Amino acid sequence: MGRKDITQLEIKRLPEIFNLTDGHAHRDLLGDERVILETLSERFILAKREQQQDFEGQYLRAFYKLVGQTIDHQAMKYMLLPAASFSLEIVANYLRMRGLKLALIEPCFDNLVNIFKRHDIELEPFPDQLLESDDGLEDFLQTLESDAICLVSPNNPTGIAYTEKNFKKIVDFCRDNQKLLVIDSSFRPYRPLEDAFDEYAIAKQSDIECIFIEDSGKTWPTRELKVSILAVSSNIFQPIFDIYTDMIYHHSPFTIGLVTEFIKHSIGDGLQTVRGIIQTNRSALRNAVEGSFLELAGKPYASVAWLRINHSLTARMVHDLLAKKGVFVLEGSHFYWTDPQKGDRLIRVALVRDPDIFTAATERVKAVLATID
Repeated sequence: MGRKDITQLEIKRLPEIFNLTDGHAHRDLLGDERVILETLSERFILAKREQQQDFEGQYLRAFYKLVGQTIDHQAMKYMLLPAASFSLEIVANYLRMRGLKLALIEPCFDNLVNIFKRHDIELEPFPDQLLESDDGLEDFLQTLESDAICLVSPNNPTGIAYTEKNFKKIVDFCRDNQKLLVIDSSFRPYRPLEDAFDEYAIAKQSDIECIFIEDSGKTWPTRELKVSILAVSSNIFQPIFDIYTDMIYHHSPFTIGLVTEFIKHSIGDGLQTVRGIIQTNRSALRNAVEGSFLELAGKPYASVAWLRINHSLTARMVHDLLAKKGVFVLEGSHFYWTDPQKGDRLIRVALVRDPDIFTAATERVKAVLATID
């Protein structure tokens, strides 16, 4: 019998109209975004390998400008890939080759766990609540037995992100104890600007071994044409680049150029198009569950909603009730890799959907909730 991991469950629901499972950006283009498509044929013709470095440079400058992070080609080396999962696979190969034990955030999307376990990497949990907590982080860090730490910030599914103060504590710990720090920031563009800070600059100043993973697929509706950045500190670049070149020659310059245009659009409108969809759909979901046993528990800016079940019903039961009405969500148990029972009263709902479709889905959710005492 095959695995039932999240991605395989999401694939099964691809044909469904009210599929609120995967966290990718599934919405129509809005406003000036449509103008980008008018130049697709020209972009395809111009996307030649001779211009690869130019395309990559433009992408990096646009992306890091958008999210307020420092580019430093001396301290960091940047590789572009088709998806964040590719970047994680390279990281897992590197950890295995060095024989490193890993502290991995929990809860988290289960493909991280699956990728690392496939490489026989020993794991220990890092509770994501500590990323924003004023107490407990330093004491917890001293208990870690791992050689490396992998965090997702903002986290999927909770939206929790480390504070600047706590990030500095983690970086200092890695510096003082010679730990490798791996940061998956695939949901970075959704973090409020007032909470953002220059993580790359802090990591550079500490001179630690570090890896940052960025991704475009959770933010822009480019039909799975995506760009992931694998940014690696120079002191560990060569062995990771060796793995990279075994897997990929170079990422598609056409895809890089296309996504760059979406990023430039988001720079121009201050991410209002991207974040406006989230606000609209979260509001529709809040209205649907108000007064029921479902409670919004995740961060208000996250592109997925994390809901707590205040009822004897389990996540599986709620999932099945909604599925009977054609609405598909994910059970929280899939995200707790040390103890799935911790997620038995939680479900995750993806928010990056066309508002009319999402609103119709929430109306079905509301109707189901009205039948339950």
